[in-house]
Order: sequence, then structure tokens, then C-alpha cells
Amino acid sequence: MTLAYCSATLDKLRGRERELWKRKEREEHEMERVWVKIQRKEAITSFQALLVETTKNPYL
Repeated sequence: MTLAYCSATLDKLRGRERELWKRKEREEHEMERVWVKIQRKEAITSFQALLVETTKNPYL
């Protein structure tokens, strides 16, 4: 193997590693976005239920 071949192979590996890191970060960002969306929906549902109960019985 020549030094140039080893260097090219190392560059390819570094490129793949960089792509994998970017993909991992995108997936983590997407999971966080979905988690926040779910929490928001749960908070809205909880608030709406509380609002209904308060409307039915304002002295709670």
C-alpha cells in the first residue's frame, strides 16, 4: 500500500464518520421535536379537561 492510498482511505473513513454523526444528530433533533410535540398535546388535553371540570363545577 502506498501512502497516498492510505491517506485516501482514511479520508473516506473520516467522511463516513462525519456523515454518521450528522445523521445521528438529525435523528436526535427529530426525536426531540416529536417529544416536545407530544408533550404539548398532552398539556393541551390536560388543560382542556381541567377547563371542562372547572366549567361544570366552578368551586373546585
